[in-house]
Amino acid sequence: MKKHSPKIFIMDDDKFFANILKNYLNNQNMEDVHVFHVELDLLKNLPEEPDLIIMDHTLENTTGLEMIEIIKRAKPRTQFIYLSAQEFYHIAIKAMKLGAIDYIEKNQRSFDKLKSIIDKINITTNHFEDLSTIPKLRSEILAMR
Repeated sequence: MKKHSPKIFIMDDDKFFANILKNYLNNQNMEDVHVFHVELDLLKNLPEEPDLIIMDHTLENTTGLEMIEIIKRAKPRTQFIYLSAQEFYHIAIKAMKLGAIDYIEKNQRSFDKLKSIIDKINITTNHFEDLSTIPKLRSEILAMR
């Protein structure tokens, strides 16, 4: 059974970075990608049921952590990947505790890591195909609390 192209929302206040990421994902045969720079715009589009939200930390009016909390209350099955330039472990830990699939630091390898994680998501069931594919970092981060 062929997977459909996942509906991906990107929430990042950095318009340049977000558009580069969108173009990268489009070039990886992910055509249903939407970029949001303002939190309210993303929230207004939640009824479109994104399969995945790629969330930055520093946003215009709030943080990505607060956005995950808000969205999870309304749409608990929504999946997130936290993609941020933040290097602080407490932010990564909090993102994972809130239910982010993974935390990726923005750098020259982040796009490839992001694609690898997205490829492991089974969009039709909205769950991972094989939980053993979740990076070991997730359990290590959660154990650090």
